[in-house]
Amino acid sequence: MRSVGIITFHYALNYGALLQSYALQKAIAALGYDIAIIDYRPTWDRSSEWSLLQRVEWRSRQVVKRALGLTGHQERQRKAERFRRERLRLSSETYLDAASLHRKPPVFEAYVVGSDQVWNPLIQRSDPAYFLDFAPPGKKRISYAASFGLSV
Repeated sequence: MRSVGIITFHYALNYGALLQSYALQKAIAALGYDIAIIDYRPTWDRSSEWSLLQRVEWRSRQVVKRALGLTGHQERQRKAERFRRERLRLSSETYLDAASLHRKPPVFEAYVVGSDQVWNPLIQRSDPAYFLDFAPPGKKRISYAASFGLSV
């Protein structure tokens, strides 16, 4: 069977990202491909790029949420992890940065990047992995509904 690897935001703590990962996996599998989501979990440190105002704003919102009893981060994280474990078919290897993808690239006949804002530089900071630069020469590279998510 032909194999396809998907690279997407499957590890975001965002239900929309999880659901689109699952939907893309199911859609490609329904076409008869052996599918896996490349378990890419980059460890970007966004806090170093946030302005002081952004950090104060974020912390203020967290304080208000706690005061109103609206916290649920741990519960949300638990549900997301359970969904990943039960619904997503992840690659056997976990990759924490683009260099690890280059050292030992996952082997597929084709590679798909998508969907949604996988090319948004404010989210993924122009990470070359989301441009499939790790895919071996001669392999198909496909973009599915990828966007930059920014208007110019």
